[in-house]
Amino acid sequence: MLLSQTIRSSEMNRGSQISKYKIIAGTVAAIGITLFAFWMVYRQIPDKSRLQELLARVNWFYVTLALLLTSASWVADTARLWVICRSIGYRPRFLRLLAGILAGNFLTLSTPFLAGGAPAVVYALYLEGLSWADATATLLVGGLASQLALGSCAFAALNGLLSLAVPPKWIGPFVLFIPGYIVFMTSLALLAYFYDRYEYRAKALLRKLPRSSSVMKWLRDLNTSFRRILGPNKPAFAVAFLFGIVYFLLFFAVAPVCLQALGIRRTWWKIMALQALIHTVAGITPTPGGSGTSELGVFYLFNRVLAPSVIGAYLLLWRGVTFFFNLAMGLIGLLFLVSWGAWR
Repeated sequence: MLLSQTIRSSEMNRGSQISKYKIIAGTVAAIGITLFAFWMVYRQIPDKSRLQELLARVNWFYVTLALLLTSASWVADTARLWVICRSIGYRPRFLRLLAGILAGNFLTLSTPFLAGGAPAVVYALYLEGLSWADATATLLVGGLASQLALGSCAFAALNGLLSLAVPPKWIGPFVLFIPGYIVFMTSLALLAYFYDRYEYRAKALLRKLPRSSSVMKWLRDLNTSFRRILGPNKPAFAVAFLFGIVYFLLFFAVAPVCLQALGIRRTWWKIMALQALIHTVAGITPTPGGSGTSELGVFYLFNRVLAPSVIGAYLLLWRGVTFFFNLAMGLIGLLFLVSWGAWR
């Protein structure tokens, strides 16, 4: 009953919904592909006894630390949107917004291109009193801040990738995709910000669309929201950008901590740089949650700094924290979100 509740992303698509069947299918596919990738990696490990030895002596203090870092990254991600909401006069409850972030993570891990979580976050903002236009604008501006933060972390990581002799064919997507995505997000933001200046042209283009009046009203509302968020003397975007930096640093720090749990010590920033590359590439693959690409990418890149048996043990810990733990907590957030909406 709860999973079949409608999750609407805006007034333009009130009729659309994420059914429980699509969620279940995406989740099963993501888990299945991940387990298949584990099996493929396991087959490439020559010394399987060494893998078992590493797993038998895992330091659970560092595993707990990795879980705490992941949890802290959710808080930073929530704060990124929370400060934007506050800047335009809303007072969303932090824990409920956190539930929206967790639900968004769950849907992101169950959909291709790491791109399915937006409706859940918009819905959470709407339930906290934001209009659909304000909720969408908050998500887009917050997303722009996040992607600029990722781009900053990515370019800072380039030196580490070059020092590890990562092949150019891997660095290429890393360098090109993030600026391209930032340009796309910036163009979308500029379109929304300057819509009022070119509304007469938009009318000529949109008037043939079904429900064109509703679409143009939504764009006008979105334009008003963008100007409120990005207006003069508004530090919210800069603060959201800083929270985005904190989020990615915490997320990428999980990797060296998982290695520490296995008793392996490597330079943190180099391991984080490798994870930044893998995270970027996973975002442009069509598998749910980047499954398969993440595991095989780790095995290929980490072969340059770690033994195969160590990579296999590390992979189990790292995906256990960043995928399965995220999935479990995200499901709790999704159930909370839709039940809260049902009783609203």
